[in-house]
Amino acid sequence: MAHDFSKKDHLDLVRKAQVVVMAFEYGSWWLLLLQVNKKRGEFWQNVTGGVKDKESFDHGAKRELWEETQLEPEYFYELDFECHFQNHHKRMVYEKAFLAAYKSPAHPIISKEHQNFCWKKIDMISAQDFGHASNYGA
Repeated sequence: MAHDFSKKDHLDLVRKAQVVVMAFEYGSWWLLLLQVNKKRGEFWQNVTGGVKDKESFDHGAKRELWEETQLEPEYFYELDFECHFQNHHKRMVYEKAFLAAYKSPAHPIISKEHQNFCWKKIDMISAQDFGHASNYGA
């Protein structure tokens, strides 16, 4: 029987939401990348964060989007992407991905956990742009 990772039913499960932030401009789609600060490794990622105990995944994703960028989504969708992995604390993580889309690139106000951001043309994105494979997968 498969485990239902959608509910936090034991203390070892960490629920996370990932938000792919995209905007359309100059006839192309652009992806927002956030660079985490030096203390966290300086790698690039999508908006990513924990979902609180009694919080839905979509609410957690929107909250993380706001906390990390100060952006409200113009369009918001759940993506058909989820992953399960063990984090560096040896805890199981269940992560779901969402899309926040905009009519044109916005200027985020990034949180202190990040040191930089950039909008990158979607056809120029590769796995090497991300610190974690799940970010590229989403």
